[in-house]
Amino acid sequence: KTGQIAQYMENEGCIIANDPNRDRANVLIANLNRMGVLIARVTTRDGAKFARFENAFDRVLLDAPCSSVGMIRKSWRFLREWREKAVIKYMNIQKRLILAGYKALKPGGTLVYSTCTIDPLENEEVVDYLLRKTDARLEPIKLPVKTSELVLEWEGKEYSPELKKALRIHPNDNDTEAFFIAKIVKPGDGNG
Repeated sequence: KTGQIAQYMENEGCIIANDPNRDRANVLIANLNRMGVLIARVTTRDGAKFARFENAFDRVLLDAPCSSVGMIRKSWRFLREWREKAVIKYMNIQKRLILAGYKALKPGGTLVYSTCTIDPLENEEVVDYLLRKTDARLEPIKLPVKTSELVLEWEGKEYSPELKKALRIHPNDNDTEAFFIAKIVKPGDGNG
């Protein structure tokens, strides 16, 4: 994803790519070097620490750690190892990360939140949490893919109708893994 973003940016500007897992960060560095990406700096911090860079980033991609249930086509291990306790743990991490990413975003900037799970607690719940805690708003996403219906109520809790602008992609929709994507905008023009 970092390499593709650098390509869209025509290798101009600056990308901070963060992965708290050192092994994955080292693989990322090797891939970026192989691809000729010159504008990326790779860090290995807790993503929640980026909240201290308030209003600093034009765009944030939060490819959130998740239970990966949407990856069962790749490996049944994800389904066998599924535990509600883990989903709750990931949801709490995701809520910390989405608030930090939003705080680091400049007014007028865009945050994309994505996971590879189908669990509403890690998707709609997390984005709804951000919508309730901040002035964030969602923008519709137009992609040439089939999608599934979003979850606007889960276990008796109703989520914001704004979530209809997000995308929920199940494995059977496009013969892929599962994805959840929300495009979040911070109000303001970015000029102050």
